[in-house]
Amino acid sequence: MDSDNRGGVGYGCIVEVAMILLNFSRKLNHDQKEQVEALSGLEIERAYTLELGNFQGSEPYQPQIKQAFERFPFDPDFYHSYDILVNLPNSGPLAVLVLVELHHRMGRYPKILRMGILPVINTMLLPHQDVQEVIDLGG
Repeated sequence: MDSDNRGGVGYGCIVEVAMILLNFSRKLNHDQKEQVEALSGLEIERAYTLELGNFQGSEPYQPQIKQAFERFPFDPDFYHSYDILVNLPNSGPLAVLVLVELHHRMGRYPKILRMGILPVINTMLLPHQDVQEVIDLGG
């Protein structure tokens, strides 16, 4: 690949400067979004939240995940056009199904957030989650 001498980026390469956040957990606050941008080096262009708390435990999860994804306003090209970062649901089985569905739609695995709970000094306050890491599952 030919280099155009601009920071070692090859000619014709798309330099990603923004990403889309797909949130399947609690909505991120302003400070958490700033942490994501600092850790990833990318600006959050748009964020979409899809809470999965209303899943029916008595029904199979996979069809429910597919239905949940249909609520996103994306065409098939969307998944190939953007750098996608995912805040996974807390439920292990749901998190796996979200990753499988995204891999099916994207042809690759996305980047994910690893959240951590900060120690609470005042017991009257709810625990606060901090962004610990951005993990690139495809790299």
